[in-house]
Amino acid sequence: MTFGLPDQNPCKEAFTRQDNRSWAANWLEVYLLSNAKKVGGSRLVNAPGCGECARASLEFKQVKLKEAATEHKNLRIRKATRADADVLYGLICALADYERLPRPDAEARERLMRDGFGPSPRFDAWLAEIDGKPVGYAVTFFTYSTFLAQPSLYLEDIFVLPEHRAQRVGTALFKHCVRVAYEAGCGRMEWQVLDWNTPAISFYQRMGAARLQGWLPYRLTRAEFERILAD
Repeated sequence: MTFGLPDQNPCKEAFTRQDNRSWAANWLEVYLLSNAKKVGGSRLVNAPGCGECARASLEFKQVKLKEAATEHKNLRIRKATRADADVLYGLICALADYERLPRPDAEARERLMRDGFGPSPRFDAWLAEIDGKPVGYAVTFFTYSTFLAQPSLYLEDIFVLPEHRAQRVGTALFKHCVRVAYEAGCGRMEWQVLDWNTPAISFYQRMGAARLQGWLPYRLTRAEFERILAD
């Protein structure tokens, strides 16, 4: 059985998304899932007649097979303790490298340990482990919304080592943070993402997160504190 799309296909606009897949792959996913078709085996499943959709069919099949094959069963998310300080610092440095930013220096490392594991912690750190090996982490802390009159969870960092991606580690970490926010009675969870990080942007969109409109981020550094206070 084959099927094609008309030249002027109204689905093309509807199924164009801001991610790394073609509109045809998005459309095909909805078609296949809505018709309860299984994607597998050595040949295309209900490959469309047009070349673009045939390629999308193969792409969709490969994605689904990869997801099914690489989901790791020995994945655990746990709260980091002071004994994990060196591991956490190493993961933070890996994130800095990935985001093309300077690594925390020695003094920053000491502050991280104090603020994360001292008598009055300023943040919570969560480790993702596969077979007991740390492969990713997240850092969260609570803020407060006066309009909602509820706490908010801020996701400062979320990162998975590149060699351990495509194993749904990031999804597990993200869902864990959502659960933390939900169980703490938060009204929302917020974070920021670099504009060039298209894989992360696509992931957040798939999770249903809304990109804020009408808000501009601002920042003052410590040096600017001193300048303002000196005036």
